[in-house]
Amino acid sequence: MIATLRADFQPQLVAHPALCSLLKRGRTYPVGAPGPLALARMIQGPAEAVGLGVEPALTEQLVREADREAGGLALLAAALQDTWLAAAGDETLRRSHYTEAVGGLEGVLTRRGERGLALLGEEGEAALPRVFGHLVHLDPETGAATRRRAPLRLWSEGSAEHRLIEIFSRDADRPEDAVRLLVCDARKGTPMVEVAHEALLREWPPG
Repeated sequence: MIATLRADFQPQLVAHPALCSLLKRGRTYPVGAPGPLALARMIQGPAEAVGLGVEPALTEQLVREADREAGGLALLAAALQDTWLAAAGDETLRRSHYTEAVGGLEGVLTRRGERGLALLGEEGEAALPRVFGHLVHLDPETGAATRRRAPLRLWSEGSAEHRLIEIFSRDADRPEDAVRLLVCDARKGTPMVEVAHEALLREWPPG
């Protein structure tokens, strides 16, 4: 059996006697943050797999900005999606596309959040805490915020909260419409919603 565990949840595992016993008997393999070479492969590999080129200058800039950045992989994923949308059919992702659509990894999720609120109008500000209050868990001891799933049925169809979830979870054909900060799926037939990037809770803490 192979199990994965985030480092920040290890204290809870150790506090559970049965799980702690399993941990002592098994082998553990800590996985550190990817270095520059691995980041470059993460940028170029998926693009090449679908027939896209990546301008070397873009790879260099993204690696420089993402290296050792907290939540860097989530920021990188969001930035690459926005860059691809900005490329608008160009077979090569270029630094000019990235500069135009993203501007930099720092604040990319914040810009997506503000973009979503702008699409919603005034109702978005009021609905935001009523949605994210169910999607964020605060550790009572450390105050650390982690994401959690919630059933979509908590919010009635047609409500401002349901509209926020629709806007924040949808993909788009244009970078100015893309938000994709929430993910909707089904668990055992029950529609669920969760935060797509936990880095969002650090980059853009919803009030």
